[in-house]
Amino acid sequence: MRKRLIWIIVGCLVLGGISYGAFGLSERPVSAEISKETKGQFVRAEDGGKRLVVSTGGQEAAYPVSAAVWVYRNMQKSALADLQPGDTVDIILNSKDQAAYIKAVSAQESAQASAGQESNDSASQGSPTSPATGGSAEASAGSGAKTPTAPGEGVPSGAAAPQGTPAAPTASSAATASGSKSTPGSTASVGTPGTSGSSSAKAWEKLSFEWKSREFELKVKQEPAKTGSSGPSKSEMFLQTNDRSIIHLEGAEADSFIQLLMKGVPSDAKSFEASLKQKIASEFQLKNTSPEWKLDVKWLDKAANSSPQESKAKGNEKERPKDNGKGKDKEKEKEKEKHQDKGRNGHDDD
Repeated sequence: MRKRLIWIIVGCLVLGGISYGAFGLSERPVSAEISKETKGQFVRAEDGGKRLVVSTGGQEAAYPVSAAVWVYRNMQKSALADLQPGDTVDIILNSKDQAAYIKAVSAQESAQASAGQESNDSASQGSPTSPATGGSAEASAGSGAKTPTAPGEGVPSGAAAPQGTPAAPTASSAATASGSKSTPGSTASVGTPGTSGSSSAKAWEKLSFEWKSREFELKVKQEPAKTGSSGPSKSEMFLQTNDRSIIHLEGAEADSFIQLLMKGVPSDAKSFEASLKQKIASEFQLKNTSPEWKLDVKWLDKAANSSPQESKAKGNEKERPKDNGKGKDKEKEKEKEKHQDKGRNGHDDD
């Protein structure tokens, strides 16, 4: 009887160890591996949208498409069928080497972006000459004003100075015009993998949230590089879908993904959490809307974003009660003086 009991206990321990090992292997932290990225030109979709053919360096390569593929074209949520031949595509592959995240830019948007970049380069090359021209004009104007000349010679030197001074504003206005033309191109390129998506985090300094359910898991930490800082972005994104495939991004690539995800979410602290959960559920077509949820937001200081006029108005409001108190003190002093004057007049009559 004892031997049978011992064998039963040993068998249970063995089965427990086997099951623990099996689950342990299936739950290995694949998230430590950063997802691969590839770029190219979209050619076609095959097998009813299950395969994506991309041209890279003149050679075609085919990638299987994830069942939960996330497609954006020209910064708008799209489907795989919306892609057109010639579109520039950035593809993020999941842990199963499937195309799970596709960001496409049409040929027209790419042309506008390159044209805007060229205009910016030409403006930056032409702008250094304008300060020199303006400086020489100011120097000539200053020298003409200081040195005394004959009555007939002062007029040409005075006329030459106004002609030289507008040179600098003309060059700066040309640069401004070229910069305004490049705006569509720059907006088209914002958020592409390899660029910072910090513009989406204007209302908060740091953001992190987790969505965990049986069919879906999403972990996001957005901490873009500070403006003027040469340090890298500390943003990170981890995504696991129902088929246990994983996307793991860091740095600028994570910023790009997070920027698209946060697009349209209000920055109002009261409605932020509910809107974010609704956006995640709609973007990834999730049925379970009551998952394990964590959210941590470090909002920017509103006082730093307030205008000088608003701060002055707040200061005036704070000073008003003090002014009212001073006025009451003055009235009390006047009443005391009146009583003292009456007392003096009464003594004089006596």
